[in-house]
Amino acid sequence: MGNYKTVFPLELEKDLVDYVLHLETLMYGLTTNDVRNLAYQLAVRNGLPNSFNKDKEKAGKDWLLSFMKRHPAFNPKTTQDAMIQCTVCLQWAHTKCAGTDEDTDDFICDFCA
Repeated sequence: MGNYKTVFPLELEKDLVDYVLHLETLMYGLTTNDVRNLAYQLAVRNGLPNSFNKDKEKAGKDWLLSFMKRHPAFNPKTTQDAMIQCTVCLQWAHTKCAGTDEDTDDFICDFCA
């Protein structure tokens, strides 16, 4: 796509898409952060050269946008069951119910706030 070279070979990226879509069928909607973390882990474990953020251990937002353009079946904006975990009590909540941005790394639920 454009001037960007994809990080993953076609088969590996297809496996990532299939895995993400499979999790959605199990009612475990992934946030964009989850997918960016998965992409980072997949690249590192396969020794693929990348420009992902090593401090945050996640793929960049530009990678995610490009990924979503290549795979329109994955669209976190239409995933109604996206979940987020409280960093204090570790309980899960729907992002919509929690009224939070799904890209946050430090969500604290109303009970722990």
